[in-house]
Amino acid sequence: FKMESGPDIQIGANAPIGDSSKSSVLEVRNAGIQAGYISPISHAITPGINCNSFELGKIAQGANSNLINSQMQCTYNPTFCANNGYCYLPVKGTSFEYQFTSPKSSYSCPTGTIVDNPQPLNNIDTSVNCPIIPGQSLTQKLHGENTNCYVSVTKMTFCQGYKVVCTYGDREEYVNALLKLRCSSETNTYVVDNFTQ
Repeated sequence: FKMESGPDIQIGANAPIGDSSKSSVLEVRNAGIQAGYISPISHAITPGINCNSFELGKIAQGANSNLINSQMQCTYNPTFCANNGYCYLPVKGTSFEYQFTSPKSSYSCPTGTIVDNPQPLNNIDTSVNCPIIPGQSLTQKLHGENTNCYVSVTKMTFCQGYKVVCTYGDREEYVNALLKLRCSSETNTYVVDNFTQ
């Protein structure tokens, strides 16, 4: 049986929609299936949601208003995944840039992504001056800092937020000078320290 064109084919499964605890198997004998795009029907999941090692490779549909909708796959990625290191991440790595219509003092990347390094050029409006605070001396001029940081399974530090501040003797002052922020779910390199074989 070969179908050159025609209606869409839907394959039923005995697992409830969106249930990642049950698997379904399609058995095809003496035939082949070719698909240009496979679109799983699933409940909306967010990048970074935990999965288990036996689900490795399972695909679900991601839906999050902050992140481009894409297919999510259960992946072992100790950089982005908490607990056991397994979670749903976009099938293709993504890196995207927020450009704000008015400067912000801070912003957070969506779940499942981190503040990219390096940040885009001119992401901070350096023409903005630090406020003068009576009785406080400025110890560090306008600068950006990572926030909401965590340590991954591999003991590396990653951050999900960014802020623009001026530092004084005993405090920081947030300043509306953040023009752009680049977030990423893509990692190509792992840094390993004190490796022995």
